[in-house]
Amino acid sequence: MREPRAFLTTIAGRLIIDDARRKKVEQAYLETWMALYGDCAAAPSSEELATVVELLTEVAGWLESLPEKPRQAFIMSRLDGLSHAEIAERLGVSVSMVKKYVAQALLHCLALNETD
Repeated sequence: MREPRAFLTTIAGRLIIDDARRKKVEQAYLETWMALYGDCAAAPSSEELATVVELLTEVAGWLESLPEKPRQAFIMSRLDGLSHAEIAERLGVSVSMVKKYVAQALLHCLALNETD
């Protein structure tokens, strides 16, 4: 290795970015928890929180590795609950293309999950 200091600096920078992403996911999860359950339910334990944040971070990474339109179509379908026709209108594509995008996203995530 010719430049060990540069290598370590790059790794440290990426670890900082990963930590910031993880904290962002954790905060979003806790905000969603409070919005859904409020003060009525006990907050998740540290172990539960770590497990959920790890899973959400992994899924977010899978989705980030998709091309833009398949990612958008999948998110609109699964998270926003939009119909294929509504997604097609928003993305400016045909309904059959939306079906292909969603299928592509599902297959992509399945393939990545099987390699882990």
